[in-house]
Amino acid sequence: MKKLQVIFLVALLVIIVGLSVIACLQLKTSSPALWKNPANYHAPLVEVIPNISLLIQMANFLFLLFALNLILFRPIRRKLQERREKFAGYKSDIEGLTARAQTQAERLDDLLDQARRQGLQERDVLKKTAQDEEKTVVDAAAEQMQAAVAEVRAQVKTELASARDELEGQVEAYSREVAEKILGRSL
Repeated sequence: MKKLQVIFLVALLVIIVGLSVIACLQLKTSSPALWKNPANYHAPLVEVIPNISLLIQMANFLFLLFALNLILFRPIRRKLQERREKFAGYKSDIEGLTARAQTQAERLDDLLDQARRQGLQERDVLKKTAQDEEKTVVDAAAEQMQAAVAEVRAQVKTELASARDELEGQVEAYSREVAEKILGRSL
């Protein structure tokens, strides 16, 4: 397709140059007095004579305008329009992706907040459970200690009672010995 357009453009340029040469030749031949003796002519050097060459130049211009529009300007405008549409599509894709990313970021923030709250609740539950367990362990240890203290007290009481009984049995013997030592004689 592009080779055909290039060939058509070259042919068009050859036709345009040919028509321009023909128009110039007609302009030169239309006023021979002007070309042979310019001193006889006091008007401007370019004189437009309304003959067939003017119509050929106008047709040449219109044909060139039509051909350039067909071959050059329309494809360029089409490509520019395609480019605008492509960039508009890219822009809408970017806006859509940006909105989607924003939505996902907000969702992620909500999930993080929810996870934090859940973590704090679980921490509080675990802390309460640990405190309850600690209290249970401390109470059990206190009970064991009280039981051990009560056992030791009971043991000390029994030992004290047995020592007291033993000493009470020996008090008479000791008092006799003390009295004998004090009196210096036996009783």
